[in-house]
Amino acid sequence: MLEFDSMKSKLRKIIIDSLEYLYSVTDKYHSENESNTLTVKVYLSGHKQTPLIIEFLTYEDYYIGQP
Repeated sequence: MLEFDSMKSKLRKIIIDSLEYLYSVTDKYHSENESNTLTVKVYLSGHKQTPLIIEFLTYEDYYIGQP
């Protein structure tokens, strides 16, 4: 089962198979090479010291509007 919480707070909640995770999505534009880094951080609830961090480097990504 997959549930999503509201997208209004910076850390968002998702529940997968009765386990609660918190996640954030950020992006950063790099003007020197006109690229963008989209970063997803996922934490098991109560374990903020050990996140899973995934970074996507994009060039001219029209789906998310970068650049």
